[in-house]
Amino acid sequence: MNPDARIELVLCGVLLIGLSLVARHLGPTVGTVALLTAVAGGGLCVVWGAARCRVGAFVTLPAAACVLAWEAVKLWGIPADAEADHRGAAMLMTLLVAFCVGTLANVAQSGGGRHQ
Repeated sequence: MNPDARIELVLCGVLLIGLSLVARHLGPTVGTVALLTAVAGGGLCVVWGAARCRVGAFVTLPAAACVLAWEAVKLWGIPADAEADHRGAAMLMTLLVAFCVGTLANVAQSGGGRHQ
């Protein structure tokens, strides 16, 4: 994995952790499963980026993207007249899905073996 892909993987992990916590603060309706998945997935992305392990990223990022996409769909489906404002949390969850998919594509494109 080239150094740029490693840096992006670490940054994606940090963003997963940070933005999921912000989303939980903005919308208390964000599920605990999505929050824990984002924090655990973000932590693993940091580890995989530091260890230059592409295989770990190929397992972690799609799983996190699927859980976060499900949470984003649930949040976008809440009626607008609900008492809690959930749009900010829904936007952040959608953004996290995009980060996961984009990072996965970049890591896949970076080529090379485990320690390149």
